[in-house]
Amino acid sequence: MRPTLEVGDIAITVQTRPENIKVGDIIQYWRQGETAPIIHRVIQIDRTGGITYIVTKGDANDAPDEPITVTQTVGKVVLIIPKIGWISIALKTAILAAASFLQNNFVLTITLIGLIVIYSAFRIYKYRSQPLNKLKGRLRR
Repeated sequence: MRPTLEVGDIAITVQTRPENIKVGDIIQYWRQGETAPIIHRVIQIDRTGGITYIVTKGDANDAPDEPITVTQTVGKVVLIIPKIGWISIALKTAILAAASFLQNNFVLTITLIGLIVIYSAFRIYKYRSQPLNKLKGRLRR
């Protein structure tokens, strides 16, 4: 949807009645078999036989999308917040990179987990074996 929507922009949508959708509106809908919603601009509305068909097209696309029925329409874009989605993109990228690194370095991962467990067990043992008076003195400081 460039230039209206850039990567990292967040689009706020509200469900709307089909008769409130007009040519030029940006709508969000789910197409069967897709894993993410589609946000495109309405370029044509056809009402035939009691069924409303909406034809959409991305601003940067050359060809229009296949028509959708109004039951597939999720909502109308009412607000676009620029750049704030980059926070989510950065977090997802960092988490995926860390998970990929740990998965590809299985021995290192198991070693790190083992060291953390041993260190934690040692710290617990150390505190449990100290006299109660010594622990009370540490808490007062």
